[in-house]
Amino acid sequence: MEFVSLEDFVDKLPIEEGDHVLVSNDIKKLYLKAMKLAKHNHQKFNHEILIDLLIKKVGPQGTIAFPTYNYDFCHGVPYDIKNAPCQVGALNNLAMQRSDFKRTKHPIFSFAVAGFYQAKMVALDNTDAFASNSPFAFMKEHHFKNLIIDVSLQHSFTFTHYVEQMSGIVKYRFTKNFIGDYIDVDGKVTKRTYSMFVRYLDRKVVNTVDPIIPKLIETNAVTMMDYGDSHIMVIDLYKDYDVMMDDIVNNKSRCLCDYDEI
Repeated sequence: MEFVSLEDFVDKLPIEEGDHVLVSNDIKKLYLKAMKLAKHNHQKFNHEILIDLLIKKVGPQGTIAFPTYNYDFCHGVPYDIKNAPCQVGALNNLAMQRSDFKRTKHPIFSFAVAGFYQAKMVALDNTDAFASNSPFAFMKEHHFKNLIIDVSLQHSFTFTHYVEQMSGIVKYRFTKNFIGDYIDVDGKVTKRTYSMFVRYLDRKVVNTVDPIIPKLIETNAVTMMDYGDSHIMVIDLYKDYDVMMDDIVNNKSRCLCDYDEI
């Protein structure tokens, strides 16, 4: 029977005290083996243990953030910042429900944040998902690390779209507005407009992103490790920005997206 100690896993991560970390994950594989270990030791498994361990590792000068994306606002559903569920992972939902985490404001691309930069990130009031005043820009400027557990860049690395928008030259995406009811933390309902950089649905536009990994390795923008049969990447978002921008400008985004020339 194969076991995993989440304490040992976090101890081995290339993350230090004082780091600011965005966590993207498919946690099922690690958690299944950690639950087997707890059962073997006749212990009750704590589903929030990984969150607790990460917060402890970065310490009071560090920050932990989880994506809490919800796409219902795009379809006309009123957005309730306190109650709209995260649609991108069970662990992320657990973080969002904790009292030590607070959620950023954008109704589509929000983050549950705990730690040093919580107040500043929650105060961001960007209407454009990937604008220069968005959490994505904040994480880039403050050298966040993106911890990616058992999931491909293609299915987790939303930061790509921030770089694409910032380039000003990407032609396979455009800015689209969405209007709907927004329920704030005080329960007040207002009609608001938010936007995001979306792909053209009537054209062949497919995110790839994983082909950028060799360039990230070459520029020391990523650290990779295996823990058992789990694959881990830790990407420096500040360094990654330059690598992706270079691909957009000098390689027509071919490491980031598969699309037909327009």
